[in-house]
Amino acid sequence: MLARRAVRTGNPYFETKAWSEQLARERGATIVRPGDIYGPGSEQWSLRPLRLLQGRRLVLPARGRGLVTPVYLDDLVDCLVRALLHPQAAGHAFTAWSGRTVRSRDFFGHYARMLGRERVPVAPTRLLLAYAGLAELGARARGSSPAVTRAALRYLCRRAAYSTAQARSVLGWEPRVDLDEGMLRTEAWLRTGGWSE
Repeated sequence: MLARRAVRTGNPYFETKAWSEQLARERGATIVRPGDIYGPGSEQWSLRPLRLLQGRRLVLPARGRGLVTPVYLDDLVDCLVRALLHPQAAGHAFTAWSGRTVRSRDFFGHYARMLGRERVPVAPTRLLLAYAGLAELGARARGSSPAVTRAALRYLCRRAAYSTAQARSVLGWEPRVDLDEGMLRTEAWLRTGGWSE
């Protein structure tokens, strides 16, 4: 019954996420949907991109025009605490990110500049998708994980974002750390940890 009501996208990640959320909400849970979490300790949106750039292995699809919905880690924690404590939060879903989309080339460009580079390389999406398809086949044959996937590339081609109005109106949440400040804090943490050397 649950699976019939959830939207089928053909993407197992999105489908299982939607089904899990639906089940949780039916049982009165509060849901917080984070944007793209960056900052100290963020593997996906801070450490991994930096490592890929260091190895000259990050190339963006859609000429770097896909949208990133950044949320600095501290702002996300603030939203989570508010959702946990607010008496009217149960059974609701709140989306938490800065509210200002950023092109992927501009977002990852912060990391490139940390490494003394002007920008992140871009390439046609079709070419990168073909490469990723071959990487997936090779990884499957070796029994390992591919360095890049078609799903990840499609994610970086996004052209839409979700509203944060519910988190702002119900929880009174407002993100406090803008991207420039968040990236300065992230760079300081990265340099302290030796990640950007």
